[in-house]
Amino acid sequence: MKQYIIIFFVLIINYVNAQIDEDNNSSIETIIENIASTVDADIDYTTLYDQLLNYSQNPIDLNSCTTEDLEKLYFINNFQIKQLLDYREKYGNIYSIYELQLIKGFTNDIILNLIPFVTTNISEAKKTFSVKNAIKYGKNSIFLRTQRVIEDQAGYFVPDSLKTESNNYLGSPYIIYAKYNYKYSKKINFGITAKKEAGEEFFKGTQKNGFDYYSSFLQINDIGIVKKIVIGDFLAQFGQGLTLNRGLSFGKSSNVLNTMKTLQGIRKYSSTNELEFFRGGAITIGKKNWNFSTFYSNRQIDGTLQTDTFETTEDYANSLLTVNYHSTLSGLAKKNTINEQAFGGNASYSFQKLKIGVTGVYMNYSTPIIPTTTPYKIFNFAGTNSYNIGADYQLNLSKFYFFGEYSLDKNLNSAFISGVNVKIVDQLYYSVLYRNYSKKYVGLYSNAFVEGSTTSNETGLYNGVVFYPINSVKISAYWDSYQFNWMKYRITGPSNGFDYFLQAEYNPLRNFTILAYLRQEIKSQDISEQIEGVKEIANINKLRYRFSISYKLNDKITLKNRFEKVIYNNSTDPTSKGYLIYQDISFKPNETKTTISARLAFFDTYDYDSRIYAYESDVLYAFSVPAYYGKGMRYYFVIKQNIIQNLDVWVRFAQTIYTDRNIISSGLTEIEGNKKSEIKVQLRYKF
Repeated sequence: MKQYIIIFFVLIINYVNAQIDEDNNSSIETIIENIASTVDADIDYTTLYDQLLNYSQNPIDLNSCTTEDLEKLYFINNFQIKQLLDYREKYGNIYSIYELQLIKGFTNDIILNLIPFVTTNISEAKKTFSVKNAIKYGKNSIFLRTQRVIEDQAGYFVPDSLKTESNNYLGSPYIIYAKYNYKYSKKINFGITAKKEAGEEFFKGTQKNGFDYYSSFLQINDIGIVKKIVIGDFLAQFGQGLTLNRGLSFGKSSNVLNTMKTLQGIRKYSSTNELEFFRGGAITIGKKNWNFSTFYSNRQIDGTLQTDTFETTEDYANSLLTVNYHSTLSGLAKKNTINEQAFGGNASYSFQKLKIGVTGVYMNYSTPIIPTTTPYKIFNFAGTNSYNIGADYQLNLSKFYFFGEYSLDKNLNSAFISGVNVKIVDQLYYSVLYRNYSKKYVGLYSNAFVEGSTTSNETGLYNGVVFYPINSVKISAYWDSYQFNWMKYRITGPSNGFDYFLQAEYNPLRNFTILAYLRQEIKSQDISEQIEGVKEIANINKLRYRFSISYKLNDKITLKNRFEKVIYNNSTDPTSKGYLIYQDISFKPNETKTTISARLAFFDTYDYDSRIYAYESDVLYAFSVPAYYGKGMRYYFVIKQNIIQNLDVWVRFAQTIYTDRNIISSGLTEIEGNKKSEIKVQLRYKF
């Protein structure tokens, strides 16, 4: 009887959910764009994209998945996971993705997000692992990409007589990227990534080995008691990220209930960010309710070495660099100057409703780190070694989901985070999170929920609410108040701030979405000196409005437009305003293997303070979230074409035309003129 009810139900709602898009890339881009929409920075989302792409290529089976499997998806909360598993236990196998509409908490937007990453096909018996099967069924892919700014930039044209160690580029303006990846089911994953940045030499001079950056990994999964083995470059992420979270992590976003981190333990790393990873080996073993992970890393990192003028100590560094530039002689002098070793691990155990974990990490540096005497850096890491140990928990009590972590550093300074997600009714969810990070806490590999840039010197209380007044309307809101008990960059004293967000989303049909957004941030910052040597702290008020419409006209054309306005002011300078308006179009002709995406944008911002970030479509495994500021227009187009079977090519062209300047940027990247253009070409071959 259940099967007939489901079939009838699916036929009734089928007009709403007409056709599943075969290109999962667009769905992944939408998810990442939602995350990027409230992050004012150009972040490398490659690691997240790689995860989602892997799930789309190896969908999670809804009829055999566990809580741990579903937690890997960023857009589904713990209550929805529990409702799904309870439904499956009560009614048996799920026969269609659309059957999820019978489960409480699964609205249209959640189901549409899930479609590319799950399947309802009952899992077949797994193939026996063998070298023969790995060769026969393994999937290979090769990526080659090149890109450059078309206009001449100052750093490439410095006369020999005027060249110094830092005022000219050594190599060409081309960025070159190469990647090879091999996958066999969910068992084996192997990859090599290499990249040359703009200005770096290539197979000559200072880069005789070709690329400046090389990365590789081998990950093997599910061999008896061994859940994962990773050799090469990897990430390690546990608990709520207070003790150890080496990798990309998100704080406040439009997914306002995503306060509890569901970190993935150890896993391979294949991005081109040269900082946020370990290099060595890691293993996770587990059975039923327990897991144990351990790792060791040994790698060279960049640092600016200083010499003690009194010659009483060895060379030292003021800090660990957060960016790597190897396109000038001065940048190369900082390359691989410090050896970093780290080891640690995590043990966790799950009871019926409670999961607890313990994490520890130790790190050692070959060169002492001695911070500068700048007041706000007085509590920064100093010395050659450090360690952290922490404990985390998750407790599921029906309509309440508690979580948290407590961590200590080498000097017993503490950091604490705790929260609870509450299901009030089926249409109303609430989340509250409290964090208290000591101003002296040092967590070199910490990456938890935070307003500032580090998990230290911060106390805050976050509240988030999601309300579904009707099935096609979703209202999300959060408000976050926080304070810093010590100085910070550009703040010469204790300070506080407040941030709130409100978003309404109307999604009556799969092909049509209207979104309205409001966000305001009020925080303290130093302003211009009124009296010589004395800085005044004032409140900075930044208010943002956004309105967007996305609609799919037919199987060929999808349109999206957006209007955004920013108002920025402090107590001394004139109010700074900015706006951005754009129109996107995605065109996919029938019976062809061509996809075209394009945007035309107009922007007008008073200065950099009123800049606006906007996510842009790009080639596969590349991302662009530029800051629009100044006055002018920007357009781009991306063309993907399947040339022959298994061979795809992407071409992306983007150009910004300014109407308020005749010189763009400064220093090495300065361009004479009012146009900046970029061309990007990528090939992918699968076999």
